[in-house]
Amino acid sequence: MDLVYSLFTKKQKWDFGLILFFDNNDPVGSIRFFETQLLHNLSVSKNLSLVTDHDGFRQIVSNPSNARYAGVHYNIERVKLKNFGVFHPKLYLFVSQNELLILMGSFNLTNSGFKRNFESVIRVHFSLESLNPGDRDFILEVRDFLQNTFVSSNDLIEPVANSLKRTVDDLIRSPFFRSVDEATEADVDIERKFFFISSLNNSLINQLHDKIGNYFEKIQILSPFYDKTLDAFRAITPTADIVEVYVPSEKSTFPKVAFLEDTDLANEFAFFKVKKEESKINRFIHAKFYSFLRGKLRWDFITSSNFSSSGLFRGPDAENSKPRN
Repeated sequence: MDLVYSLFTKKQKWDFGLILFFDNNDPVGSIRFFETQLLHNLSVSKNLSLVTDHDGFRQIVSNPSNARYAGVHYNIERVKLKNFGVFHPKLYLFVSQNELLILMGSFNLTNSGFKRNFESVIRVHFSLESLNPGDRDFILEVRDFLQNTFVSSNDLIEPVANSLKRTVDDLIRSPFFRSVDEATEADVDIERKFFFISSLNNSLINQLHDKIGNYFEKIQILSPFYDKTLDAFRAITPTADIVEVYVPSEKSTFPKVAFLEDTDLANEFAFFKVKKEESKINRFIHAKFYSFLRGKLRWDFITSSNFSSSGLFRGPDAENSKPRN
C-alpha cells in the first residue's frame, strides 16, 4: 500500500505541520523523498517543520542542494540528546483551527517506509465537533509531550533552536489546542481507548505498567531489530505467563546465538518466524508491534521502538508510542 496517498491529501488544509523523523543512514535520501513524494501532497499555510536527530541534520545541511526547498516551503530543525542517544520518534502531526491529525508508528520518512515495507502505523483524526473526554485527555498528552520536549527544559534534550521552540509554542497555543484545553473535564471516569506516551522522562515499559498494569496472560512481540544481549528478554519474562516473539525471516538482528547459549531462557518464549516474500512492492517487515492480553482486554502498542533495552526498558530516551485498548 502507498501510504502517501492513503494517509495524506492536499484537499485537507492545515495551519501547522510537524514531522519528527529519524534516519542516520541516509537522511539526505529522506529529505529527497519528502520533497519529491510527500511535500506536494500537503497543504500547510503557517508553518511546516521537519525535526530530526543531530547527526542526520548535519548530513542534510552539509550541502545546500540536499534540501532544495528548505527555508521556502518548510523548515528543518535538529534535536540533540544529552546522553549520546538518538532522537528516534516517527510522528506526523497536523493541526487546523478545528481539526488535528496524528500519525505514528514504525515507518521512516523514506520510499521503503511509505511504499514498500510492512509497517505498523496508526492514524487518529480529531474534530472539535465530536470530541469525547478520552479524546481530550489524549490530545493534552500530545500537547504536554511537545511542550516538555521542545519548549521547556528537560534532562534529556539539549536546548533546541529558538526557531523550533517558537514553532512548537505557536502550534500548541493554536485555536485547536486552546479549545481542547478549555473544554470541560469529564466528571466521571471513562475507559480510555488511547494513550500517548514518550520516553522523555521514563522508560516506555514503566509507563505501560502504570497505564495498564504489570502482569498479563500473554504478550505478543513483533520487531525486526534486537540487542545482541538478552537483557530485554530477561526483563519481559516476569510480566506474562506466555510471551510470543514473531521474528521477521529477513534482515532481523534476532540474537539467535545468544539464545543457543541460554536454552533455559529460550524455553520461556514461543518463537515464530514471519515470512514475507521480497518483491518490487514489499521489502521487509519493519513493523514494531506489541500486544498485551489479560482476560478479555487487549492493548495494542504501536511504536517507533524496537524490542531493545534502550528502546523499551531504559529511560529517559527519545521514543514515542501509542497504546490502544
